Amino acid sequence: METDDYLPFEPMPTSIKECQKQVSVILRGMPRGRPVDSPLLRWLARWSPKIGPQIEIDYFTIEDNWNHGYVTIAHLPDGTAIDFTYRHPVADFYRYNKTGLVESRAAHYERRLKKAMRFAITDQIAAWRGAHGGHKGVVVDHAWPRTFDVLCDRFRLVLAAQDRYGDAWERFIGEDVSLEAAYIWLTDGGPENRYMNVITSRAVLAQWLAFHADHARLRWIPSITNSVIADRDPRLHGYNDLGAGTPVP
Repeated sequence: METDDYLPFEPMPTSIKECQKQVSVILRGMPRGRPVDSPLLRWLARWSPKIGPQIEIDYFTIEDNWNHGYVTIAHLPDGTAIDFTYRHPVADFYRYNKTGLVESRAAHYERRLKKAMRFAITDQIAAWRGAHGGHKGVVVDHAWPRTFDVLCDRFRLVLAAQDRYGDAWERFIGEDVSLEAAYIWLTDGGPENRYMNVITSRAVLAQWLAFHADHARLRWIPSITNSVIADRDPRLHGYNDLGAGTPVP
């Protein structure tokens, strides 16, 4: 089934979000758990950073994803199954038509890795929530300066230092400016992991969980405050009274 000239709508929506919304409506109406095929699904796979136009696809399935909606899965002739979302292909299609570029492999990997690392600490966040009941309008925040992104980047640097210097890594991690963040291998999580990407190495996963438990400081903050400060120093936005954060239990 050729999709080079295919477009899912005529005319195409003017915005990425509107196109994603319309695509989602169609996917939600497709049957669950049995082989399906359509030009729309092949168009999405063609623009997916996980699949692309070169991979041959036999058929698709739409699977319920626990209580998290649904997931689209491409089944290859060799039996390989690749889960993918509709959001990123739609965004890349619009990005390409506007700039001639799509998301780089490096940027795609970084985004996948951060999601996998965040998914890995779900139980720790849930335990902290249970121990520190919040209220409506607040969200869990990694207290600055140990933001989630900072912890992820530091952990990858620790892995790189350990690989190079072994047990003496702490002596050199601050001195060796040539150290680069370690590459962490990811695997499609499958239904048992709600189709989220997961860290492949059990040893690295265990080390990340221990690192996060040791270094993360969580706090409740208003969701509107969280959206303003993001990963930045709260003081830059006039928030001088935020709590310092509570260790993960």
